Amino acid sequence: MHLFQLLTIAITALAATFHLAAASPAPKPNPERITVSLLRPDDYNLRRRITLQTECQKLDYSNKHEFPQGIEGADIPDGYRCRFWRSDACNGGGTGDLKNTRTLGARLFVPAFRGIMLNSFKCYRGD
Repeated sequence: MHLFQLLTIAITALAATFHLAAASPAPKPNPERITVSLLRPDDYNLRRRITLQTECQKLDYSNKHEFPQGIEGADIPDGYRCRFWRSDACNGGGTGDLKNTRTLGARLFVPAFRGIMLNSFKCYRGD
């Protein structure tokens, strides 16, 4: 092989390597996912990272560590709201929307739905 052919092969291989590296960028955080915390009356706190509008979250009441007597409140990121249902499929008669409140910049749990058996929830973007 001539030097020119070897150089051409080396440059082609190097270009292909850079092309592959450029074609597969590092994954970015999904902006459609948020973390929601639910509070039980005895101060037990459950945090879930959920997909907005598409993911129905079931609350497992068979597990004594979750919510056998409903939720005391929810910590929901600013700009989002959540709705709760008695069904375990996020359908039928749901609650009104619940969103977080702030007092002097401090995040608070919002008392809501205490003692009501709620079995699922979804969250949405919107004020």
